[in-house]
Amino acid sequence: MNLMKILPGLGICLVLLASSVLADDALEGRHITVDGTGTVRARPDLAIAELGVTSRGESATAAMAENNRMVASLLQALRDQDVAEADVLTTDFSIHREQQNRRGVEDGQEQESFVVRNLVQVTVRDI
Repeated sequence: MNLMKILPGLGICLVLLASSVLADDALEGRHITVDGTGTVRARPDLAIAELGVTSRGESATAAMAENNRMVASLLQALRDQDVAEADVLTTDFSIHREQQNRRGVEDGQEQESFVVRNLVQVTVRDI
């Protein structure tokens, strides 16, 4: 029998037995205490990882092109490791503009860049 399937059921039985005995004993002034410890060991067979690519560019088009190139490379590497397409899920995709003050330039001048972020959740089976 599989020990991992038996232990939870045994624990529940012990708790139920203890609670019914405690209810009866409360009336008679007696009690029972049940204490137990269980350990389950199993080899992991599944891993879930969050992988992502962030790209910056002077324009949204440039940042997007760089991000697309890097994500395509990431997806190809996953395919090369036999990760199924169904096990790759996009969890976040965003494009936003950042403005930063440039050092050494007159106050008030800002440098604008665009940031593209693409995150995927990858399920790796049979590790």
